[in-house]
Amino acid sequence: MIAKRIISVSAAALLALGVLPAAAFAADTEAATVKVIVENNTLSKDKGAAWSGVLIETEVPLKADSDMLTVVCDALTAEGKTYELSSWGGFDTVADLNGSWMLTLNDWFTTEVASSYTVANGGVTAGDVIDVQYTLDWGSDIGSDWLGTDTSLSALTVSAGTLDKEFSPEVTEYTLTLSGVSEVSVLPTALNKNFQVRTYKNEYAPESSADYRRGDAIEVVDGDKLIIGCGDPAWPSTNYGQTETVYTLNIVSDITGDALVAAKEVEELIDAIGEVTLENEKTVTDAETAYLRLNDTQKQLVGNADVLEAAVAKLKELKKKEVDASFNKMFEETAEKLSETEPAIGAEWKMIGLARAGKLSEKSKAAFAKALAEYAKTAKDGKLNDRRSTENSKESVAAAALGYDPTKYAGTDMLTAVKDEDFTSIQGITGDIWANIALTGVGAEGVHTADLLDAQLESGAFSFDGQTEDVDITAMCITALAGDESTADAVAKAVEWLSSKQGEDGSYGNCESTAQVMIALSSAGINGAEDERFIKNGVSLMDGIAAYYLGSGEFAHLKGGTADSMSTEQAFLALTSYYRLTNNMSAIYDFTADKLVPYTEEEGSNPPTGAAAGMVMILLAGAAAAASRKRK
Repeated sequence: MIAKRIISVSAAALLALGVLPAAAFAADTEAATVKVIVENNTLSKDKGAAWSGVLIETEVPLKADSDMLTVVCDALTAEGKTYELSSWGGFDTVADLNGSWMLTLNDWFTTEVASSYTVANGGVTAGDVIDVQYTLDWGSDIGSDWLGTDTSLSALTVSAGTLDKEFSPEVTEYTLTLSGVSEVSVLPTALNKNFQVRTYKNEYAPESSADYRRGDAIEVVDGDKLIIGCGDPAWPSTNYGQTETVYTLNIVSDITGDALVAAKEVEELIDAIGEVTLENEKTVTDAETAYLRLNDTQKQLVGNADVLEAAVAKLKELKKKEVDASFNKMFEETAEKLSETEPAIGAEWKMIGLARAGKLSEKSKAAFAKALAEYAKTAKDGKLNDRRSTENSKESVAAAALGYDPTKYAGTDMLTAVKDEDFTSIQGITGDIWANIALTGVGAEGVHTADLLDAQLESGAFSFDGQTEDVDITAMCITALAGDESTADAVAKAVEWLSSKQGEDGSYGNCESTAQVMIALSSAGINGAEDERFIKNGVSLMDGIAAYYLGSGEFAHLKGGTADSMSTEQAFLALTSYYRLTNNMSAIYDFTADKLVPYTEEEGSNPPTGAAAGMVMILLAGAAAAASRKRK
């Protein structure tokens, strides 16, 4: 009769355990496990034991029809251990060790037979620990005292933090100091394991089932209390006449309740992500934004931050594929469209773009090089235009894009004029910008750097008139100064200003301005499709350019507008600059790594005469007008 009581638990205990309903278990049967330990620490081998110590310690899956006894049997079978059951539902023999065996459920000697604890009635739940122990003295040698009334704890350990004093069974109040953790588990051990031990947070309620199992992770913040009771008379036990003992751990933590609430809110946003697709991009970005707003302590409390990290990476991968597809379509179609017209003076930006994109045919290259040679020979004192130094700068860049040295082009040095600061100053900062681009692009010294830096405002923007912040001028200044270590701070400041002026649609109000920013960023080694500074609400600078694309290789100046040749050329320069950046090529106006060669008379032709000469001058006038046009 005593042996039967030794391995059992009362029905009342089922209610007291706060068990998981069978229906809830059924929803997650495959993931539910319990730990089973079988051990002999009382009889040594030299005293005749077949084995001693821990025989098995393993996780066993729960089944819908499992009970406490079958779970142990399953564990022994899975580990290849033999056993024999007694007539009253316990163990007579385990792995050739005969004698008395007792079971604890979560460190408590139960009051009903083991088979009374089932998954169906909630007596066995996921996370339980069942310990089968060999006894020589009806349990007194393994912590069971049938007549005892002492409800003290013999030990109390915590998973984290520091107690203010060493644990003593007679001392019932402690301070537990935690740092950087929001969960702690406690392992209270009853002196007499016939008495249950239950742990509560903040409110001790022995009549309720709102307790924590031994070893459960308990979420705590500064000011919380963990209250551990042992042996309440209302709890199931084989003993009687005891008075409960209550221990209190006062939590001192660097984590507050507000911090935990904030972290939990972000965890919920992350849980809502599910499968990452472009369609649920906002779900991912909302969760990421909320996470980034947390302070360092709060971020540490987000338990599924790794899920967010994976989601952000996946979304980035999907968006890159989308950007690549959109870019490739615009890039290829626009190159094809621009290649339809014959090359001529006045089409420098188109020629530069096609050449730097690797889309310029040899025939078109030869035709434009010839036209450029004729134009170069019209220079007076090295100047292609008395008032516009940008003519020299632009044609120098065009020559270099074709692979020719602008200082030796059909007998003309087109860079001599742009070294003249008095000449470039006629066009203000625009003259200095393009002079610097033309000079540094072929490895010559940029003589206008100081003038450009003087034009930078306190905000980081650059200005045409010294007062008004200007997106186009700022972008072109970045292009002119990028790559020079001495101007790195100025460039960085200008980049941040441009970021602050980007619209929610990813653009800068019109196609040309948006294109100039993309050229600037690419020249500075910044990816305008991926850099977070140039993504607003998930919309990138590349998306901003795409918003002006009409299809069939043409862009509009404004959204909803009609095809515009200047917009198309500038957009293609931007696409080309991005193409070169993402393919690890030099910047669009950087020719220092190219082997530039002189353009000689043998490669060109004699200057046109008569009507042909007149046509060249008309084209030149058109080119000058286009170059100076600046839209807002």
